[in-house]
Amino acid sequence: MSRTVLLMVFLVATVALAGCVSGGGQVPAGAVGGSGDEGGEPNEPPPSDPGDDDRDEGSGGGSGGGGGGGGGGGGGGGGGGGSPWAPPAQPKPPQSPRPPQSPRPPPPDTSQPTYTFTFQGVNPLQEGLYGAARPLAPPTIVHRNRVHVGSDVASQSALEPVKDINGVSITKGNLADVSDSTETEVVDYVRSHLEKIGLSPFVDPTVVQIHADATADQRRLTEDAVRIVNTALPYNKRMRLSPSWTAGQKSGAIKVTFDRARPATPSGESPWLGTVEAKYWYELDAKGNQVATSKGATGASVTIFPNEFSRFSDPDRMMTAVILHELMHALGAWGHVDDTVMAEKLAEETVMSPPAFILTPIDRNGLLAMYGKLDAGLQHADLDADSLGGWSDTSSHLKGEFALQGSEKASFGIASANGFLQPWAEGPEPNGSLAKNTNLTGTVTWSGALLGFTRTQTPEEVVGTAELNINMSTLASQLYFEDLKHLDNDDTWGSGSLHYWVEVNGNSFSRYSGDAGSLSGAFVGASHEGMVGVLERSDLAAGFGGKR
Repeated sequence: MSRTVLLMVFLVATVALAGCVSGGGQVPAGAVGGSGDEGGEPNEPPPSDPGDDDRDEGSGGGSGGGGGGGGGGGGGGGGGGGSPWAPPAQPKPPQSPRPPQSPRPPPPDTSQPTYTFTFQGVNPLQEGLYGAARPLAPPTIVHRNRVHVGSDVASQSALEPVKDINGVSITKGNLADVSDSTETEVVDYVRSHLEKIGLSPFVDPTVVQIHADATADQRRLTEDAVRIVNTALPYNKRMRLSPSWTAGQKSGAIKVTFDRARPATPSGESPWLGTVEAKYWYELDAKGNQVATSKGATGASVTIFPNEFSRFSDPDRMMTAVILHELMHALGAWGHVDDTVMAEKLAEETVMSPPAFILTPIDRNGLLAMYGKLDAGLQHADLDADSLGGWSDTSSHLKGEFALQGSEKASFGIASANGFLQPWAEGPEPNGSLAKNTNLTGTVTWSGALLGFTRTQTPEEVVGTAELNINMSTLASQLYFEDLKHLDNDDTWGSGSLHYWVEVNGNSFSRYSGDAGSLSGAFVGASHEGMVGVLERSDLAAGFGGKR
């Protein structure tokens, strides 16, 4: 018989990087965190740990082990990398007539999109924190001279032709491409994270708080990591970004700090890149062992040691991956899996390699399963294939592709598998920023298509036109999705159209106001001859793109 304790304890770990990683050395497990009393702070960490004043596990090329004690468990985490970029998206005001285009958009709407979840009341402060926080647009990253938006699920296989819209070739089909994520592999991946206490995710959606002392770059990299992890969370469980820092308050929040006071580790020694700590609800089994309950986690903290990252060839990409890795731990992935972002040993060349968004397919599908298929409190011994309620290795795809200069192409689309919708877009990086393209004057128009699936129990295919108009003198921009119809029967979807004001930032753009939803896009092609992006709403997820 189990005894419910109904108190929170801490899962703590620290990590070290073995040697200098300039050549991509392997990284063994790091040190172990201390124990904690029921509901209290952990005991003092080992001498090599920088301390526990609101800190959590970190990672830099490797990951750490776990600890135990009166009320606390232990867990560890390793490194990764990434240096994505994407401006924040905001929400919704009145639409203006199509032409003529106003040189100045309306003020941004501060209302929040409607989500389809209900809070469980586990953490009373969490709903208030979440309601005040800002939703983040899908991620955008430039990696190896290619621009990527949304998820890393672009179809590389041939699909069946459907039609052309504004010069975009549209194809569709089913592919057995949920690679490395078959039912057995997903079970094995998730099981590796349950060994310490069982499954302890956040039952309700959570927020991320970034310490006020973080630099602009550190804040940007943290936001990028949150955007990437959000692509592997169900739409109604995605993290938001808090507008403020609440000292000492962890309920319902993942707190991220950057300890710039800690000097870099001397050359030749293993540097500590950070720590992670999580609070969760537990009960005691008949043997006195702690097991996670259905209440899940209540808070977590991540501390990164930024002075350690100058040793890497791409400090931004490595730091993004470290934050990403620690967010995965904070969300309940407390184990390690080889050849993934959660690997215990990670070489720098692995971080610099594809996938562009760092998460491997099994990382992404494992987290989706943890938050979309499984219940908090599930124990290691109880997890099997039946726990997933059925898992398919097949995705349904819609894909659009169009030609750019020379032999270059851009593409976009969406994949649907196991109840999750993942829109994506990609293309070659431009040679310079849009604003400095002197060949573009007046109002410039990109025309193409939108391809999406409805967020219904059985996703339905939706297609339509996409048109982006930009006044090059002011960069005032409007994006229109029109003639939106169900692909199978040609019935109009919704009102048949969506309209957004978008904000251009370098070679990317994001929703400024207009209809509901989160939107990210980018210009592609040497001379900005293409644009691609993704749109996510409570009723639709889609990729889009077009050319001048």
